[in-house]
Amino acid sequence: MSEKYVVTWDMFQMHTRKLSERLLPATQWKGLIAVSRGGLFPAAVIARELGIRHVETVCISSYDHNQQGELNVLHAAQVENGGEGFIVVDDLVDTGNTARAIRELYPNARFVTVFAKPAGAALVDDYVLLIFHKIRGLNSLGIWELLSFHHWQENNYYKIKPALMLALFIYVLIF
Repeated sequence: MSEKYVVTWDMFQMHTRKLSERLLPATQWKGLIAVSRGGLFPAAVIARELGIRHVETVCISSYDHNQQGELNVLHAAQVENGGEGFIVVDDLVDTGNTARAIRELYPNARFVTVFAKPAGAALVDDYVLLIFHKIRGLNSLGIWELLSFHHWQENNYYKIKPALMLALFIYVLIF
């Protein structure tokens, strides 16, 4: 059984803020492109920290019932010059399959993740933490399990239902 790296919301937010500091000065950026779903929360934190209001999304499906499969671009943000002046944000680069697709869509964007696994680390421009273990608390490139109002006794995690998460995301961008 492989060892797991446990991620709490506080750790996730701390690492994302550290990533935000590396993206200063904020005036160099036109906006963010959040990779849904995992990149939505780090993008919200980065947008808040840098005062960026222009946030787009790219939706790429590569997981079906927790098994990685064929990549499917469901929605791609339409930005000029291959994403020049934009930051693409995701929570984790794992095998690199999604990262390669992102690079094809936005070759001139700055691509950052909070976490990276060795197989995909070279495909992003910056990340905060290199992880060699399975990540517990992040599910299939997302932090949805991590965020809930229902307390997980075993892990001290909190979850937010997806509709509430969207409301929180919008709140962070507006205020």
